[in-house]
Amino acid sequence: MTPSKPVKALLRWAAIGGLGGYGVYALFAGLAFDLARPDVEWFQFWTLTVPFVLVFSGIFITPAYFLLRRQYQNLCILAATLAALVVLLVLVSIPEDLGLSERIRRWTIESEWGLAFGLPYGLVALIAPFYVARWVYRHGLALLLRHVHDTTPPQSAD
Repeated sequence: MTPSKPVKALLRWAAIGGLGGYGVYALFAGLAFDLARPDVEWFQFWTLTVPFVLVFSGIFITPAYFLLRRQYQNLCILAATLAALVVLLVLVSIPEDLGLSERIRRWTIESEWGLAFGLPYGLVALIAPFYVARWVYRHGLALLLRHVHDTTPPQSAD
């Protein structure tokens, strides 16, 4: 069941307002918080704080812009990129969290068994994000095309 036109428009504008509003709030709050400190180091502010705040707020402002301009394919590309980044970060952090990275280093020094485990895992960690991005893009675009675009035929002007 697809929602009616007014419900779609309401949900779209709610998403635009929510994402864009939070992104703008995060931008100004992040910069104001750091500027309000009495011991602001300007080099650190311009090289670390400003880029981090811009990227973090951009994660929310960019989808709002794509929704506003009805650029749903770009929205799917952004979602696929973020999903691939999350998968990559998780796969990279697993060996360190489980203590496997030290064992693999020891195994590679003592024998070749470390390569037998480390090389396939490294290949999976490099290839899996691409498959996840492809899956998110294809299914996200199909979902958006099914629920966002109007499927009713245009009415004739007679």
